[in-house]
Amino acid sequence: MINKRLSYLLMALLALSVMVAVYAFFGRQPQADFRTVAAEIVRRHGQSVQPIARIARKQAGIIYSKSDKLFYDSDNKPYHGIYTEQYKSMNTRSSVPFEAGRAEGEVRTYARNGRLRELITYQQGQRSGAYFRYDAFGHLLISGNYHNNLMEGEWKLYFPDGSVRYIATYEEGKLREEWYGEFPADGLWKNMDKEWIEDE
Repeated sequence: MINKRLSYLLMALLALSVMVAVYAFFGRQPQADFRTVAAEIVRRHGQSVQPIARIARKQAGIIYSKSDKLFYDSDNKPYHGIYTEQYKSMNTRSSVPFEAGRAEGEVRTYARNGRLRELITYQQGQRSGAYFRYDAFGHLLISGNYHNNLMEGEWKLYFPDGSVRYIATYEEGKLREEWYGEFPADGLWKNMDKEWIEDE
């Protein structure tokens, strides 16, 4: 009888240890290295073509021609003026100035709360000039520049207090140099940044 109870106890302990091992292996979320995440955030946002790509897909009140890469109005003339997208709540989602069927000037994207989320400068339909990305609270998150549709010069990722977290230097769209600012002692990316990197 004692041997039977002992064998049940040993089996229960074995099952419990297997459950703990499985949880330890699968239950924890992997923690990302802050350097990799910082570089990926800058790279991903640097390749942003929103809202232009979204407008081209929707074709609501404006028509995109893949053959000549121009936007046209309902009269089949190159679109001229400011095209505005709205959320279902009627808040502005984006505003895109067009000249001769191409984006021209500051293309602005807004969060649902009405705060500016992203600003991309276009010249003759190409990203060329300043780029700024803000978090949901209005803090500057990323700044950089484009030249001929490619990332150019210094691209910076910021902490909410405005201090620089990461700098990537690009030349003709290719990463040439990186610099990392002060990060937490544990070297891990904190959960508070998840909201910063999500797109609307």
